[in-house]
Amino acid sequence: MTVAAEVITAFYRHLKHRDQDSLHGLLADDIAVEYHAQPNAFPWSGTFSGKDGFDRFLDIIRTRLDVVEVSVVRSVSTPSQVVNLCRGKWRYRENGQLVEGDMVNVFSVRDGKIDRYDVYADTQAFAEGMPGGD
Repeated sequence: MTVAAEVITAFYRHLKHRDQDSLHGLLADDIAVEYHAQPNAFPWSGTFSGKDGFDRFLDIIRTRLDVVEVSVVRSVSTPSQVVNLCRGKWRYRENGQLVEGDMVNVFSVRDGKIDRYDVYADTQAFAEGMPGGD
């Protein structure tokens, strides 16, 4: 397992347990998080910068969605990047709508810290379940 893969394994573990301090220990100060979607498609769309931006990104999602289950279906890593194909189920808190879909998480790791986290999700599935969406 590459160092990058070890860092991302720890990231998912700390994320699951909502261990903010340990998560911050894995992040570069200048981390960039980007959820790729049409502008303003979701409250969590766009780019979030720094550890404060990372926290804001997670808070926006956590106030709207519960994670029912997520698993890594396939993972590919190099010394500086990890690409995970994930399959999951989420539930919108406001309307109880279940969302099932795939997403790809792409992480860049520099000096043992995550400096970039890109999310490519099944935006159609999330849009269909979103409160107020059609």
